[in-house]
Amino acid sequence: MFSDQGKRGMKIIAATRTYNDQYFIETFVRHYLSLGVDEILVFDSASQDNTVKIVREIGRKYPQVELSISSPDLRHTSDTKEAESCNFVLQSAIQRTMALSQPVWWIFPDIDEFLENPPSGLHSFFPGFTENIIRGVFLEWYLDPSKAIKSVSSKEMLRLALKGRLKGKQLLAMEDPFYKDCILKLDPQVISSPDQIKTTLGNHRLVINGKVTTGKSSSWALFHHLRGVPFIESQRRIRTRIGLFQAGHDEKYDAQLYLHFQKLQNQLRDYQNYYSKLLSDSDLRKQAEECRNFDSEESKFDRFIEEIYLAREEAYIGN
Repeated sequence: MFSDQGKRGMKIIAATRTYNDQYFIETFVRHYLSLGVDEILVFDSASQDNTVKIVREIGRKYPQVELSISSPDLRHTSDTKEAESCNFVLQSAIQRTMALSQPVWWIFPDIDEFLENPPSGLHSFFPGFTENIIRGVFLEWYLDPSKAIKSVSSKEMLRLALKGRLKGKQLLAMEDPFYKDCILKLDPQVISSPDQIKTTLGNHRLVINGKVTTGKSSSWALFHHLRGVPFIESQRRIRTRIGLFQAGHDEKYDAQLYLHFQKLQNQLRDYQNYYSKLLSDSDLRKQAEECRNFDSEESKFDRFIEEIYLAREEAYIGN
């Protein structure tokens, strides 16, 4: 399904999904351009703020930035809908790769996820991997309470995270530190069945021919997840998500997501206590290095997807 051959000079493309993300979009685009990606594709969900306007303005200055689509069909109103929208982006990436007729490294970050630039740079970093999946290890960063009540820009928050000035935590999924398969090498020479390649739960795992593909423990890249944004932005994002779930809520399959955002609301009410339990940059980087020793064959999250989520997805499609 994928090639095993690295290639220096290979094209690198970042693709993200947006919905009312004017707070993040300019910082996101400028960060990934600074890393040297060749293109940035934005798949928008018919945003009602200035997200689309900002993307188009940047695109006029930087032709490598493209608003790929803006459609309410991509809107994340449920667990199932998120899977559909992520796979729309993945299939678009496969089609773009086939049209280019060359292997491409794809980065699929959310709008608040920022890849840390390797010392050698991305165009030297990626060809060093023989694997076709690079796992994303995520460090979640939070503003301290004195800053969280202010209008701190996403640019400033990212600067503080990269300088090690924030506290945070490592993002886990059922004790599994490899939280997302969001960097993939796609090779048009060996993709025989594009429709058999998909992702689950927002690029958390790659599934090929109905089987979860588990990447190696040693192959990962570090992402900075700007989770603890200023209160006013956090509240807006949570209200928006809860509103979407209420409007198209599927009680049978998506109740856990609704509860998740209610939990985030409660976290804001006791933010001082929550922040006090977070770790420093140096401690988190030590945790990240320990990820290399994680036995991905023991991943509880992979088993959850294979035994429960995929079975649930098949049952949902069958109904």
